[in-house]
Amino acid sequence: MVPLGKVLAANKLNETEISRELANLAHQISHTLGSYYGMRVLGVDMAVDKKGKVWFIEANTNPVVRRLFKDFGNKQMYQKVLHTQKYIEAMYQ
Repeated sequence: MVPLGKVLAANKLNETEISRELANLAHQISHTLGSYYGMRVLGVDMAVDKKGKVWFIEANTNPVVRRLFKDFGNKQMYQKVLHTQKYIEAMYQ
């Protein structure tokens, strides 16, 4: 896996602006699906094209993010994912 900032910089794209757009889109998607379908944990697949346009690909209702980060050896991100998941589960119990 390659960090988003590195990919955007290599393509001369604005990291701050695109990161903000990705986050906003992810929040809109999670709010909409949460409101209508009661979904609490989602995996949101998005892409950024060469011109910097953000694309929504799909939302996964059973994401495998824990395994993904564990398998790639990113322990810091893996711990963040675990912490966030535990927090979300505690909120809805």
